[in-house]
Amino acid sequence: MPPFNSLGVEYAVSHNPSEKEQVIFDYLTTYLPADSSITHKEAVHHINTLFPEDHDATGVSFLYRFWQLVYCIGPQLDYQQEPMQRFVALLEALEILPDILQGGAYPGRNSHGNRIYTCLAFGEQWNSLRDNKEPSAKCARHWQNMNGLQAYMGTRGLGDSSLRALETIRMALEDEKMKEPQVRAAATWFTLHALSIYWFCQKREDRHCDKRGALWTGKPEEGYSIARWMFWRGRLAELRDRPDVEEETAHICRDATQAMDRVSKQVNGIRMVERFMALIQRMFDRKE
Repeated sequence: MPPFNSLGVEYAVSHNPSEKEQVIFDYLTTYLPADSSITHKEAVHHINTLFPEDHDATGVSFLYRFWQLVYCIGPQLDYQQEPMQRFVALLEALEILPDILQGGAYPGRNSHGNRIYTCLAFGEQWNSLRDNKEPSAKCARHWQNMNGLQAYMGTRGLGDSSLRALETIRMALEDEKMKEPQVRAAATWFTLHALSIYWFCQKREDRHCDKRGALWTGKPEEGYSIARWMFWRGRLAELRDRPDVEEETAHICRDATQAMDRVSKQVNGIRMVERFMALIQRMFDRKE
């Protein structure tokens, strides 16, 4: 379906929209622009009134299609622009809405924020963009935006972002064959989420994940680790300085390495203060 809205967003799902789905799509593309006067609370209240009131599987099917619709819009929004921030605010507001359907065959499972539906729809969109072997420039932007969206969702507590971050970073920075769209998507995690990635590395998050790229020679069961963090930082610096990469790729790799350096300095500074305070405490303890 061609876009007829100021954002240029398309209804990019496999089925033709029902009348009500089209209404929700049109409303979302009215809410999302930066100059929209609609608040996220007003938006979710209005969307809630559009859901079917039946207590059977029809309502459940519509709910899944709603999340498909939501996550076909998300990757089309520039992760650096205000519409993406308004989109994430909408997701947060949807999380706290009450259940839509209270009875019937699916009692208590049909809230907007139910992980069954949102995870299925998000995963469907994620896998579709990830598995595109020869992405167009538009698909490459959508993959980067999708990773930016997942990073924002992680910072807002809207699901666990560690495994998807690791997947994107591994595919881009540990592969012998550099693919710039994947590199830009990986770098996005560090520009937006560097502190959390560093925390994952400190805690050795997902340590039993055995997936790795050919260039990573550390233990596959490490998952996140400080050694892997340093490897990623080195790869970003290497790609940043290559004369054959596009300026956009060099720029975001530069931003990513700077973000990583700030986090390392910040964390090391905190550790120095903690060690100093512990030393002072021991000195006082000896005097007592």
